[in-house]
Amino acid sequence: MIVLAFDCSSSMSIALIKNNKILEEKFFEHQAKHSELLIPEIKGLLIQHDCDFKDLNLVLATNGPGSYTGLRVALSALKMLKIGLKISCLTANSCAVIAQKYINQHPHIKVVIQGNIGEIYFAEYQRKNNTVQELTKPLITDLDTVYKNLKDDDFLCGSANNLFTNHSLKSNSLDLILARDIWILGEKNLNYVEVNQISFNKDILFDQISPLYLRDPKISVRK
Repeated sequence: MIVLAFDCSSSMSIALIKNNKILEEKFFEHQAKHSELLIPEIKGLLIQHDCDFKDLNLVLATNGPGSYTGLRVALSALKMLKIGLKISCLTANSCAVIAQKYINQHPHIKVVIQGNIGEIYFAEYQRKNNTVQELTKPLITDLDTVYKNLKDDDFLCGSANNLFTNHSLKSNSLDLILARDIWILGEKNLNYVEVNQISFNKDILFDQISPLYLRDPKISVRK
């Protein structure tokens, strides 16, 4: 079984998995080049490992919250692969993917992702039977609100964790390299956190591939 996973919610990461073994994972920090890099880098990764698009059995992607442009690029690619290859596709939200990195070590996790100026995307999870259970759906909040609700046993992770460096909670600079972890999450318990509550061994319908925007995107119209 060959699985492709990718994330463009902030920086960009791509992972290729074959028979439950990660063949390679690539990470790109430049957010402005998602549309230029995603498909060429996926193609190059497949060629490097003697694979083709038609060899893929499953494609996974994050659907937000995160960069409006990044999410649009990722989900457009996911739709293109689904239409062109008639391949099974699944999505998971970025906060849940980050939380699953730490759920075995920390029973209570709060995810903080940098949003617009002064804003934080926030979600809360707990461990239940070694899986990620959602306590709070992703929402928009601010730094002060997060601080007011911190508890001693909370663990913070995500791209905004650098804002909490004076707090006793830990942080990890690799929180947003998500491609590998989408697959791990899906293999374990994607049905717990996937937006449409679809289990890992089922397919997501084309019209269910949609971004998790926490507000209506601002789209300018040319005059």
